Amino acid sequence: MTAKFNPLFNGEESFKQGYNTLVNGHVDQYEEILAVYPFGSEEQAQAVVPQMDRAIEKSVKVIREHSMAFRGEQKNPYVIDAYLLLAKATYFKQEYFKSLEGFNHVIQRFERTEQGREARLWAGRASTRVGNEFAARNQFEELEGQYDLPDRMRPHVYASIADLEITLGHWETASDYLRQALEADPPKEYRVRWRFILGQLYEMQNMRYEASEAFAKVVRERPDKYEFLIAAKLRRALNFDVFQGDVQEVYDDLDDLAEDAKNEEFIDQIYYIKALLALEDENIPLAEESLRKSIRASTQNREQAGLSYAKLAEINFKFRAYVPAQAYYDSAYQALPQTHAIYPVVENYKTSLGQLVSQIKTIELNDSLIALAGMSPSEQRAIFEEYIANLKEAEERAAERERNRALNQALASESAALGGGPQAGLGGGWYFYNSTTRSAGVRDFSQNWGRRDLTDNWRRSAAAPIGGLIANNQEGGESSGEESGGETGESAGPSGEERYNVEAYLAQIPRDQATIAQMHDENQDAYLRMAGIYKEDIGDLVEAKRTYETLIRRYPNGKYTALSLYALHLLYKDNGETAKAEEKANQILNEHPTSTFANQLRGETPEGNDELNRAKAAYNTAYASYTSNRLSQAKSQLENGITEFGNTALAAKMQLLLAMVLAKSEGPEAYKNKLQFIVDNYSGTNEAERAAELLMYIDSANQPAAESSSPYTIDARSPHRVIVVVPNENSNINTMKNEMAIFNRDYNRLQNLAIRNIFLDQDRQIIVVSGFINQSDAVDYVSRLLRHPSFSPLYSSELMRIFAISDANYQTFYREKDVDEYMTFYEQITE
Repeated sequence: MTAKFNPLFNGEESFKQGYNTLVNGHVDQYEEILAVYPFGSEEQAQAVVPQMDRAIEKSVKVIREHSMAFRGEQKNPYVIDAYLLLAKATYFKQEYFKSLEGFNHVIQRFERTEQGREARLWAGRASTRVGNEFAARNQFEELEGQYDLPDRMRPHVYASIADLEITLGHWETASDYLRQALEADPPKEYRVRWRFILGQLYEMQNMRYEASEAFAKVVRERPDKYEFLIAAKLRRALNFDVFQGDVQEVYDDLDDLAEDAKNEEFIDQIYYIKALLALEDENIPLAEESLRKSIRASTQNREQAGLSYAKLAEINFKFRAYVPAQAYYDSAYQALPQTHAIYPVVENYKTSLGQLVSQIKTIELNDSLIALAGMSPSEQRAIFEEYIANLKEAEERAAERERNRALNQALASESAALGGGPQAGLGGGWYFYNSTTRSAGVRDFSQNWGRRDLTDNWRRSAAAPIGGLIANNQEGGESSGEESGGETGESAGPSGEERYNVEAYLAQIPRDQATIAQMHDENQDAYLRMAGIYKEDIGDLVEAKRTYETLIRRYPNGKYTALSLYALHLLYKDNGETAKAEEKANQILNEHPTSTFANQLRGETPEGNDELNRAKAAYNTAYASYTSNRLSQAKSQLENGITEFGNTALAAKMQLLLAMVLAKSEGPEAYKNKLQFIVDNYSGTNEAERAAELLMYIDSANQPAAESSSPYTIDARSPHRVIVVVPNENSNINTMKNEMAIFNRDYNRLQNLAIRNIFLDQDRQIIVVSGFINQSDAVDYVSRLLRHPSFSPLYSSELMRIFAISDANYQTFYREKDVDEYMTFYEQITE
């Protein structure tokens, strides 16, 4: 009675307090398969360590002071409860390896008791957490086969097996066991959660009708957590078959949910689900409209905003609208956490499309400036004066909205200070004293503009380059910054007060033919890069062809004409368009007969090619300058050579040498950019492969160096244990374990050692001896044990392994199960 109603009671109460904190603080991520048991995150586990440590402390007190063991049998059942409580408290600290030792101790000493069965269930769960499928399955199957298993445990056995199958990605098997768990009549708190998970598992198997039915049952269960109910309604809507029923009814239901005041915090999710359904219904306008509404409503939930941005990006990408797609991917990249599943995909598209948009903006800016250069001074001035007038008007409207918002906020604060605002005379009718309309106004502003800092010109996105300004001036109108995605490029136009100065814009217009020629040269580079990005990074061969064709049409005698014609010849040939491929080949032969590409088409060797010989001479001259460290001269020679011989096979070789020059003269960033240019524009050449290798080396060199290739660490002073790895077949594990226990009793009495055996995998078990204070004691024990006459005949050096291991390395070893790798490490540290 003392054990039960004093330390054990206090320990159980502390455990319940920590357990409830974990369960109540658990945050469900509904776009992922929910946890079968909501036991919190690693951070939350740290928060309940004090409660769990107190439970462990009280359990140890019961075991030490109230044990009643006679002839190996424990007569005090509350001591068995204390052992189980100790292991469970360790489990909820997420110290799974330690908890396994506790559960296995209860199983081995009290297997036929109720506590022994419960310990076996928890041991299976702990094995699942550490990735030991075989040990977990062994524990669960043992319980599943017990005909007299208590009814209260049976649903948890099935659910725990389902949890194991989920971790392995076995959706069908997991759903089978979860159905059995539900049929075993679990309590409502588990029934609702498991049915929701069952619906998610059906989704993973593309069983949409079954998924919809499962979520409908969750709704009928009326979950205690309202967000659970909303999530079930949304998943049910998402699994509606648009080809079998009237989808408009589902749209109407979702709109009703969005208009319900108590669903205000879920509006972004509601419209996101509506968008996904509209996409399946192939209603693209409705999908885009719903995604924009979701974004406007996501003033707090940035992750949901990121998902909506990413989906808008996918839509635009599908329709080859790459500029807005890049902007949406950029916004998704900023909103999503780095741990999100789609973050790497978003990051990749943001980068590749960002490079594409950069080339597009270069061409737009240059073309705008060249067009302006052809106008009279009066026409130039008139365009920018009109633009500045429109800019001021738009900013004034935005400033007026911001002043109204600030006044609204100030009056709201004053109203709150006055206890809800004046009552006499006004009767709460004035807009700013009416809390309902005032809150609605704040909500409408947030939905329209998102979260805005109080800064000048908050409505304006980053100033667009000159070309963009002219386009905006001609098109007129505004677009919401929250909807249009992130920034798509650096500003090339005036900023600050200079954006109201006509002279600042006029100063950017080229005034001489040399500058205009340079802009045309930049355009050719940009078109070539664009074609390479379309072909290699995006995989859009249609746009790649179109870009090459545009480059040839705009610059028929340009530096990349022959190269573009040859690239088109290869694209058409690879696509089976023989006639077009031949057309491009003939164009090269007729218009560029001395080019390297013409020689390749004719199958000629390049030795007799005069242009190629001159290119070689130019390359050798530049190379001599480079080796003599005349970097400025080498750079100039290479740039001239690339311009003159850009259509020869040596162009890529010159570009690679130029990269080496830039590495020495301008630094790593210029070097890296040039290498990337070579990869993008000279794919298929040896130089492009070499550039890619150099880029990989740069990236790997920037990564922090690993301290060691081994996952194990040396810590000779920390607590250690001894492990004997034994095969399941052809060995007497129980005899070996008993002999080791006798050895401990006779020769290591003062060390307080504990011994137990557990499964390592399907073919092997391990005998674990714990309690050594450091590595030296454990290694000495191994040496003495191997020499002991009762143990040595049982040990086979061919089939078994024995070694000392630190507690930290033991966790890694148990997870990896690589005996040979640890033995290599062990032999090194014990030499």
